[in-house]
Amino acid sequence: MLGSSGTNLSLHFETQTGVNYLLERAASLELPVIWTPVFTNAGDGAAQTFNPPFDRALPGQFFRIVAY
Repeated sequence: MLGSSGTNLSLHFETQTGVNYLLERAASLELPVIWTPVFTNAGDGAAQTFNPPFDRALPGQFFRIVAY
């Protein structure tokens, strides 16, 4: 689930126990895409939320969650 509150983006997702989740941000999707780590959490089988800072005035803010 995706939402926002004030200056934070809210990314809510289900996790699996034993899997790590990495939130990354990129300023552009033009190649080569440069992904920068923002948060890392360990999955525990429950829903989790990442709340990265988010500036609505900045164009081109892209996020992805990587499971590993």
